[in-house]
Amino acid sequence: MSLFLGQNPGYISNIENEKAMPSMKVFFFICDYFGISPHEFFDVETENPAQMREIVPELTKLNQAQHEIISAVIKEIMR
Repeated sequence: MSLFLGQNPGYISNIENEKAMPSMKVFFFICDYFGISPHEFFDVETENPAQMREIVPELTKLNQAQHEIISAVIKEIMR
C-alpha cells in the first residue's frame, strides 16, 4: 500500500506504529485505496462501511411492505 501511495515501503508501518502521520492528501489517498469516505474511515461502529453504502440506496427503492419484511429479517437475525 505504501508503494501504491507513492511512499517508501515502510510508510504505512510508520503510521500504524505512530511514528508518522499522513498528510491530508495522503489520508484521502488511503481512503480511496480502501474505497471508503473519510467519514467511514473514522466510523468505528460500522463493520463494513463499503457494504452499507451499497445497501442503503437499494433500501430506498423498496415499498412499505418490503421494508417491513427486511425489518423483520434484521430483527430475527439480531436475536
